[in-house]
Amino acid sequence: MIEDLKGVKPLRKSDGISIAGGEPLIYPHIVELVRYVAEQGWKPVIITNGTALTPELIGELQRAGLAAFTLHIDSHQHRPGWDGKTEEQLNELRTHYAQMIHKAGRGRVATSLNTTIYPDTVKDVPIVTRWAQEHIDIVQMLVFILFRQAKASENFDYFGGGRKLGIEDGEKLVYFYPMGMTDEPNDVMAEDVVEQVKQACPHFEPNAYLNASHDSRMVKFLFAGRVGTRDKILGYTDARFAEFCQVMHHLVFGTYLAYPQPAVMKRVQLLLPFALVNRGLRRIFARWLSSPSSWLRSQRMQVITILQPPDVLEDGTRAMCDGCPDTIYYKGRLIPIPRTPDR
Repeated sequence: MIEDLKGVKPLRKSDGISIAGGEPLIYPHIVELVRYVAEQGWKPVIITNGTALTPELIGELQRAGLAAFTLHIDSHQHRPGWDGKTEEQLNELRTHYAQMIHKAGRGRVATSLNTTIYPDTVKDVPIVTRWAQEHIDIVQMLVFILFRQAKASENFDYFGGGRKLGIEDGEKLVYFYPMGMTDEPNDVMAEDVVEQVKQACPHFEPNAYLNASHDSRMVKFLFAGRVGTRDKILGYTDARFAEFCQVMHHLVFGTYLAYPQPAVMKRVQLLLPFALVNRGLRRIFARWLSSPSSWLRSQRMQVITILQPPDVLEDGTRAMCDGCPDTIYYKGRLIPIPRTPDR
C-alpha cells in the first residue's frame, strides 16, 4: 500500500486519502498506515462500518493523524443485533458512534455518516436529515448514496465469491437482480432525495455539484452547506461561498478541500466579515442578528452530500461523474473508482 501511495503522490495533489476495504479497522497495521499517510501531508480518512471501533483505537488513530471517519450505516446492512431495524431506529447506533468518535478523538476527528438510500427508504431521508441537525455539534458531514441496481441480462455474466451468480442468488445480494426478477426501474435519483431533504429543511439549497459524463442533465455529486444549531438552521451557503472556499484552500495549501476539520466547522462566526461580499452569508447572518437567542450559541456548519452512482443509459453506456474526485491507483495510473467499460 505504501508503494501505491508513493505512485499516487506525483500524479495528483490530493487533500485526503481514503482508506477503505473490506473493513480497514481489522487491518493489523492500520495505525501505522494512517501515520504514514499523515506524514506525507494528506488527510487520512477511514471508511468503516464501525463494528471494530473502540475508544482506545480512536485515540491511537487520532494521535497518528487521522482526519476523519466515514461511517456507513443503513437498514439493508444486516448488522448483527440490528438486522431488521428501521433508519429511525438506527439513529441510536449513529449517535453511539458519533459520540464515541467525538469524545475519544478529543473533538479533532471529523465524523461523516453515509447512508445508502433504497426505493423503500427514500421516505426515511427526512428522519436521517433531522437526526444530523440534532447532532450538528459532533457530525460534520451527512452523505446519501443512492441505490443502483445491477440487472442480469443475456449480454453479461455476474460473478461473486469466485462463481457465477444465478437466479437462486437474487435474494442474497443487495444490488443484483437476476434476469426476469424485475423489469421495473427502481434506481433512486438525486432529485428524489432533494425533495425529501426539503421536507425536513424547507430552505435546503445545494451550492455545488458535479454532473454526469454522458448526460450533463444528471447530477452526480450534489453538495450543500448549512449553518445553525441543533435547534435551528439559519440557512445554506451559496455557490459563491463554495467557490471562494475552494479557491482560498488551493491558494494556501495547494489542494482543493475534501474534508473540513471540526475546528473550522464550529467557528462560523469568524465568517461574519465575508458577509460584506457574499449574499448567502448575508442572509445567514441577517437571520442570526434577528434571533437574539442565537447570539450566545456557537453556530456550526454541516455539509450534506448526495451521491448518484453510475447510471446505465438506454444505449448501454454508463453516465459517470464528470471529473470524479474518487480515484484508485492501479498499474501506475489513477482510475476513477466507478469506471467500467462502456459496453
